[in-house]
Amino acid sequence: MRKNTQIKKLAAVMLAASVAAGSFTGCGDSQAKKDTQAADVQPGTEDAANNQGTPGTEASTEPEGRTDTAITELAELLAQIASTVEEGSAGASLKAVPAALSLLDWGSGCEPGEAAVQDCVKQYLAGLDEGAQEEFRMQLTLVCSVCREIAGENGSALIEDAGCEAPNYPYDASSLTELDALEAAVTGS
Repeated sequence: MRKNTQIKKLAAVMLAASVAAGSFTGCGDSQAKKDTQAADVQPGTEDAANNQGTPGTEASTEPEGRTDTAITELAELLAQIASTVEEGSAGASLKAVPAALSLLDWGSGCEPGEAAVQDCVKQYLAGLDEGAQEEFRMQLTLVCSVCREIAGENGSALIEDAGCEAPNYPYDASSLTELDALEAAVTGS
C-alpha cells in the first residue's frame, strides 16, 4: 500500500511537470495573449495553428512552448486530491472540503475551457495504473459533489463543520462551470 502511494505521488509530480511543459488554452490576460500572438505573426501571413488572420475565429490552443497557469494549477490540484482525499472512509465528505474549496477557488478565477480541463484530467489518469485510476475517479467525483454542496444553501455549515476557512465564500455559478468538464473526463461521458 505504501509503495502504491509513492507511485501515485511520483506520477502526480511527473504529470504536473508534463502539463506545465504542455500548451493549453486557459485563464490569463487575454489582451496580453492577443498582443503576444499578434507579435508572433508576420504581416501578410496566417498563423494556421491559432487561426490568426481569419476573421471570426478564435485561437483554440496556445503556441508550442507556452504554459498555461490555470491548467498547471489544475494538475497540481488533481495531485493534491489524489494524495489527500480518502473516498469511502468515515467522514470522507468533511475530509474532502479543503480540496473542494481549493477547486472552487481555482474555478472562480478562470475559464480554461472544457477541452483543456478534460485533457488535463485524461493526462493525469494516463499516468496511473488501472486500480489507481478507479480510486482517483471516486476521489474526484466525491470532491465535485462536495463542491456542489458548498455552493448550495448549507455550504457555510459544511465548511464550518470541516473546520475550514473560506475567504471566497459564497461561491457563485461561475465557480462550478468547470465541474461538469471534470466529471465528464473521469466518467468518460
